[in-house]
Amino acid sequence: MNNFKIPTDNLYKFIAIAGILLVLSSALFYLWFVVNTRMEDSMLELEQKSLSIDADMSDKILSVLAQNTGQITNSSEALNYALKLIDESRNTFASLKKKNSEITTNDESTKYMTRVVKLTCSAMLVVGIILACCGFILWYRRLQRYLDMIIKKKALTESAEKTKATKKEIKQKIGVTVT
Repeated sequence: MNNFKIPTDNLYKFIAIAGILLVLSSALFYLWFVVNTRMEDSMLELEQKSLSIDADMSDKILSVLAQNTGQITNSSEALNYALKLIDESRNTFASLKKKNSEITTNDESTKYMTRVVKLTCSAMLVVGIILACCGFILWYRRLQRYLDMIIKKKALTESAEKTKATKKEIKQKIGVTVT
């Protein structure tokens, strides 16, 4: 039971790799969020422009109807058509107001979510960097440094043995007695 050691080598590597993954995932999540938000903003702008075009058309129709009210009153079909156009333009204005309020609400919630995502991703980034640095530092200081010394010592002893063996071979070839 005295020989049992906790495998801290894997623990430090795990902490370091988890930190790196946290940094990468926070950066990728932030990029994904920004792209999706910009795409939604573009779609809302297009919808808002489309509604403003509809409102302009309805406004023009109403102005034409207002100018030609004297001519329209003579015919009941024309009057019904004019009333229908007025109702459609009122519906268009109502939908424009509704969509405008939805866009404003959506814009406010998007700004709030952007702040929350920025804070969250920044926190994840900082925690990830700290974890990665701590994991690598602990791994190097507590384990790898000593493993490097063992490997260096082993390499030096093997090199010294080869050098001694090589010197003996050279002396034997020259004819010098080796003691």
